[in-house]
Amino acid sequence: IPKGVHKALDALSEFCKQQRAEISELAQSEQEFFEELCFNYALCREIETISANSGISISTVPVREAILLLARALHAPSSGSQNAGRSAITGPPKKNIKLTLVKSIMGGDFDHSHFTEACEGSGVISSPALQEVIASNFACLRIAQRALEIFEPAKSKRLLQMLDVLQKRITDMHARAAFLREFEPLLCDDDNLSALNKTDASMKPLSRLVSKADKFWLAEQILCESAFPNNVKPGIGNDTNTVTIACNLLCDNKPSSFVHLLAEAAIYDRIETTDGTIIRPSEFGAFVDDLDIVELRNKPCLDDYSDLVGTVERPVRNLAGKILQTVLSNVYWKRHAISIAIIEEKGAVRLAGVEDVNVQATQFGKGEVRFVSTEFGHELRILRDGRYVVLHEHMNERTPVLVPSRNPRIEPDYLPDIYNQVVLNQGGEPEKVEMHSGDSEATRAF
Repeated sequence: IPKGVHKALDALSEFCKQQRAEISELAQSEQEFFEELCFNYALCREIETISANSGISISTVPVREAILLLARALHAPSSGSQNAGRSAITGPPKKNIKLTLVKSIMGGDFDHSHFTEACEGSGVISSPALQEVIASNFACLRIAQRALEIFEPAKSKRLLQMLDVLQKRITDMHARAAFLREFEPLLCDDDNLSALNKTDASMKPLSRLVSKADKFWLAEQILCESAFPNNVKPGIGNDTNTVTIACNLLCDNKPSSFVHLLAEAAIYDRIETTDGTIIRPSEFGAFVDDLDIVELRNKPCLDDYSDLVGTVERPVRNLAGKILQTVLSNVYWKRHAISIAIIEEKGAVRLAGVEDVNVQATQFGKGEVRFVSTEFGHELRILRDGRYVVLHEHMNERTPVLVPSRNPRIEPDYLPDIYNQVVLNQGGEPEKVEMHSGDSEATRAF
């Protein structure tokens, strides 16, 4: 538990001590509600303090949201007090208890300008929803504190900036809390992960295939792509446009599923689909450094994030993109059969082209086609005579030189099936995408 949480608890204790008489005038449910508002505001102030100490001058999203919650509580009708039902007592008007409590919660931060915008009609937040807000801010504070511990100042400042942008983008508090809950383990060291794993009913063994430094680097990439969607690249020379679209759609619309898949891959080397299929990313070379990743590794920390996600002019694919494109492609092929027209030629196996006539298609069962990542990019492999061999194709129609096929052969209409397998088993993502063969709208099902 970071020290900021202890400070927030101290602030709550002091609030309850100083405002004991005023709080007692409220109904029990309102008493607890204002105590939770106080704790939440104190948490958010600690997040802002960390950001300010890192050189970020603007007010953070959690603080602005906490002030809005206080404003709504200030304008909300009272649900009744302990004196409800007693005879009316004439005398001087009673002071505004809620205003007194809000001023006490904000302390020196209180400014009437924060409450000039009309909040009536916005509706006061429910207690369960407020607890979701607190859970989100609690995780945010832990992540912010951890960032200061593991990153150099320039990187920690940039990560906190991306974290604030992410919270501005994900306004649904349940979705935000789910994202932060899935994201946080990437910043944990091995001892904390082991302790965390012991509380997990599934007791999945930890993988050591991804180093601690790479998990931290992966966390930066995930946060950047989630804060600024549509940054996942196919990479140089990889024919992975369709699964790249799938990655960007997940990142944009289902960010908690996006980070869940990558965290499960990096921490456990294990992903379970909705139908129970187990994918081991390492079996498909997901963690092998290719030329794109080597290029990104050699870049310093840059303000334009190009060391994390490349640029439009140089669309290199980062580690997060390579892992997820590999996983999504094999989520499909491990569960589906396919017929492919192939020809054995010069000791290699290649795809039949339009110039090849009377070629019978070969049937490949579930899991007999693989999309494997190598140090040179991706390549499609098929099962032949008990072993997986590279499937080649001609470089182009005019150049009959055999090169590894870098196309995962994932058609747009396959995307809904992949979506249903990687999203439906995650909390908060209950809807199922219907698949309609030949319907172009199915390709936008995300």
